[in-house]
Amino acid sequence: MVGDVRTLDKRRGEIQRMFSAVAPRYDLLNRLLSARRDVAWRRAAAKALAIEPGAPALDVCCGTGDQALAVQPLGARVFAADFSLTMLGLARRKFQQADFPAPSALAGDSLQLPFATGHFAGLTVSFGIRNVEDLSAGLREMRRVLAPDGRVAILEVATPTQPLL
Repeated sequence: MVGDVRTLDKRRGEIQRMFSAVAPRYDLLNRLLSARRDVAWRRAAAKALAIEPGAPALDVCCGTGDQALAVQPLGARVFAADFSLTMLGLARRKFQQADFPAPSALAGDSLQLPFATGHFAGLTVSFGIRNVEDLSAGLREMRRVLAPDGRVAILEVATPTQPLL
């Protein structure tokens, strides 16, 4: 414990257990904690990829799939990967209800992604990078699967510095 803030145990198993526990309330928590701004932020992140229709895009740490669904209408072939099977199950349910070709959801750890080197034209991570056990290794792995001219959009939150917020 550092002051009043507990440090997050970023071991793989602990992160998986945490996300399995919060999965049913994850979307609600995102909407509440961001005052629903997360929806617009995800659209902006998707647009920032400037991805060509038909190009492959990857959403790492996809959670319940909201970022993958924000990228999909741009015409990309979207893949969504998460190592929490509970979160991935919720994402797959959402993808089945999509009005456009559903993203492909698969189990995948950001430290060892099951994709070829240089495969993706775009890559997103939304509200998950802070939970990667080894940030440097995770970023290297994401770079590995990204095409040389690919683009990355990362969304993350920070603790507000103003006490009222």
